[in-house]
This record gives sequence, structure tokens and C-alpha cells, in this order.
Amino acid sequence: MLASDSRPSVIEVRGLSKTFRTRNRGTLEALHNVDLDVRLGEFVCVVGPSGCGKTTLLNILGELEPKSTGSIRFTFPPSERPLLSIVFQEQGVFPWLTVLDNTAFGLMARGVGRAEREVRARAVLDRVGLARFLHAYPRELSGGMKQRVNLARAFANDPDLLLMDEPFAAVDEHTKLILQDGLLQMWEGSRKTVVFITHSIEEAIRLADRIVVMSARPGRIKTQIPVNIPRPRNVYELQTSPEFLRVRSTVWEALKEEVLALAEREADQ
Repeated sequence: MLASDSRPSVIEVRGLSKTFRTRNRGTLEALHNVDLDVRLGEFVCVVGPSGCGKTTLLNILGELEPKSTGSIRFTFPPSERPLLSIVFQEQGVFPWLTVLDNTAFGLMARGVGRAEREVRARAVLDRVGLARFLHAYPRELSGGMKQRVNLARAFANDPDLLLMDEPFAAVDEHTKLILQDGLLQMWEGSRKTVVFITHSIEEAIRLADRIVVMSARPGRIKTQIPVNIPRPRNVYELQTSPEFLRVRSTVWEALKEEVLALAEREADQ
């Protein structure tokens, strides 16, 4: 954990490794001896070359996959075990539900009464600009609008921990900027603890308090870089910020060696 931030650590990963058994290649080590701390209310972005285990790490944090070795300790107040929401790259909206019911789905699964969950869902949908589409179905929405529904559902659930796996990768650049801006606005209002996986250095800088750079497979934590850009942030104006340019150069220098090593490895196979 970086010493300059006094917020308490709520996720402590120690010596985490993950090995898969494959049919043709025997065992495959995806993660090796990962140590990572995430603070309460911190927005952490994880970047790394393809296949470095970013998604595997997220899935283990979300208890979607078991770890092979190591430990993970959650210390969220007051119950320690966090209520979490996960947003995937694929648009996870249910085609048979309206925008309102999609957004309220997590609350319904938790047993929240219909009146309360609709009030909460409507409030979040208003914040993401979908108030006019409450009763629309996913087939009537663009890709960017569907992903806004995913964001709204995640925040409506009021999680302690929000895990996001490249949620904007499938949309065009202009839509991505709009979604990033909407995410930041919602996060500023709640300061949820977020672990966000991305391939984009620029996206990581726009969103993160801290960027974690992973090595080529097996994934390790290579370095961690704080993003000292004041909040609230305007994603449209950041590209001209000297700090944006400095952090982008620092992250790329850390990442470039891993990308080149991966390319050499694949060329030798």
C-alpha cells in the first residue's frame, strides 16, 4: 500500500497464485505471488498485457473462481464481508426486462420491496440520463445505453465493492468518454471501492486514484503508480493536463517491457 494515503485497507491480497489445468498444455500459471492492498473508497485500475491474469484476479476477488494459493482478506465495515457488484465487458442486461426492472434486479434479488427498489432504481437512472427510458426494453437501446443500464444496476445495488472488467471495451471512443464521465459522476457521489480492469492507459488515468501494472503471464504486480489529478475530473479536458501526460508516459514505460516480452514469447512458440 502506498504510504501517502491514510485510508484503511479493506482488501489485502497476499501471495495469491492461480494455476489452471489445460487439456493440451498441462498446467498454466495465470497469477504468481500477487500482493495487493485496496483502500476504502479507492478507485484502482489494473492494466497489463493480454493474458496476464487481470480478469482472473478480478474473478477471484469476486469469488467466481477459487485461488490456488495465497490469501485474500476483506475488512469492510461493519460486516467485513463486502456486498459487491460486478460489471462485465459483455452487456449483461436481461432482454425480457425493462430498463427499470433491469436496474432494480439486484435489489429484488436481495429482497428489497418493490416500492423502495423502484425509487432507488429511478434515482440512479436519472443520474445516468435514462429517465426517459424506464419502460423500454434492451432491444430498443444502443450499446452505450445498455452499458449505462449495467452501471445503474451496479450502483443501485449500493455495493461496498464494485468490480469492473473492461466494461467499456465494446463501445466506440466517443461513447466510451460519455460512459467514463457518467461513471465518475456516480462514483464521486458515493466513493465506492472500485477495482477496474482495462487495456487502456488513458482510461485508467481518467478514472483511477492508483494504477496497478501487471507483468506478462504469470501475472505479478510489477509497479503501482498514483494518479495525482484533482477530482472531480472532466474526462474531456484531461488529455491536455501535464500530469496526465506524465502518468501516461510512466505507465507505458512500465508496461512496454511486458508487452514486448509477451510478443517475443509468442513469436518463439
